[in-house]
Amino acid sequence: MPEQPAPFQVRFADETKKEFRDLGHSARADILSAVQKKLTTKPLDDGEPLIRDLIGYRKLPVGQWRVVYHVEEQMVLVLVLAVGKRAEGDHENIYDQISGGDLAERREAVLQAIEEERRRARPG
Repeated sequence: MPEQPAPFQVRFADETKKEFRDLGHSARADILSAVQKKLTTKPLDDGEPLIRDLIGYRKLPVGQWRVVYHVEEQMVLVLVLAVGKRAEGDHENIYDQISGGDLAERREAVLQAIEEERRRARPG
């Protein structure tokens, strides 16, 4: 029997949690379902790579919404770094609201929080 890939753990950046809370109930449910179904099993297959200053990050389209994330393969971890509307020409367009620098800061903050949790969990 073929070995099943290890499920990826998904972590949301603090800023992403705030963005997520601002969405309607239906959008939140759709996004959580897509994240659970796709990003926990094959995040590199189901998402699409981003370009320009967002190289290294990926997007998961969910209707009019986009989930922007980064895969930490060695850690079997997906970091959800932004959630927003894909609305070209609209001031709410997610790609007009985030930059590679923003995502890098969010990524680093999540990784630091994970490291701090691990330190606290170690005995002694």
